[in-house]
Amino acid sequence: MALPYDSELGCGACTRSGFMYCRTKSETDKGRDPEDRCCQRGNTTCMWGDAKNPKDNICATNDAKFWNDHKEKTEYFKDPYVMIQKFCMKRQNPKVCCPKRNGLTLKGDGKCEIELKKKDWANITLFLEDLPYGGSCTYEIKAKCGFPKIVINSTNIDMIVAYKRKDWGNDTYNPDDYEKYDDDETYNPQPKNGKLEFWLQ
Repeated sequence: MALPYDSELGCGACTRSGFMYCRTKSETDKGRDPEDRCCQRGNTTCMWGDAKNPKDNICATNDAKFWNDHKEKTEYFKDPYVMIQKFCMKRQNPKVCCPKRNGLTLKGDGKCEIELKKKDWANITLFLEDLPYGGSCTYEIKAKCGFPKIVINSTNIDMIVAYKRKDWGNDTYNPDDYEKYDDDETYNPQPKNGKLEFWLQ
């Protein structure tokens, strides 16, 4: 879902809408830094400031040529979903995405992890009413004894499910920056009966 440009767009919405998200180099997992910006491509003043007001930012890009010209100030990802998973995760707000009532586990690296056993599959509800416009949350889901059904009781959220078929059983899998998901490894469930549902069968 592409959104109109706004410098305050969250990392996930910014990158999926074709813009470049630039964050400070601090490795905070407490959410967006006040100096973070969503920038239009080519606007280097937005990205890194100018001589009078330089910014020590790093920007995510899937433009290999741009990355090659600015390697010290950019991080290159071949796939937008890998970009969200690895770059935007560092700006995920745990209070919004992983509140205790969601029954989630917040790992030390800021990742929200959901471990599901078969009896729990129909009992996981994600409460995301505090997610701001243009914000994003990323979850690592581990399931035992089959494939989980993911249900979000809202149609105001754009949901993407991505996984690697060959690494489905590898619970330590972490995609490489240059890796790419195939078309049949990403899903964008459409609203139905007031909900978003995905079930990998």
